[in-house]
Amino acid sequence: MDITTICGDLAKNVIKIHDVECSGNAVLKKTTNREQVLRYFAQLPPSLICVRVDYAFPRCRFAARLNSSVRHLKDRNGHDSRVL
Repeated sequence: MDITTICGDLAKNVIKIHDVECSGNAVLKKTTNREQVLRYFAQLPPSLICVRVDYAFPRCRFAARLNSSVRHLKDRNGHDSRVL
């Protein structure tokens, strides 16, 4: 299992995460809360992290903070992040 892309879908209090391997198959589907998501990302190998948001105001602010936090993980773990 070689995870290359992590897709996150923001909801009000949780994030639904889909880990995708290089062949495009989803290898893991997980729901986590906002506090645990960075710990989860930190334990994974270098990946592209895409976060999808519906542009409701509170979620946009969290998506921006999450994107910034993942960029800090890039220095330590090699992750790259995108907000969709």
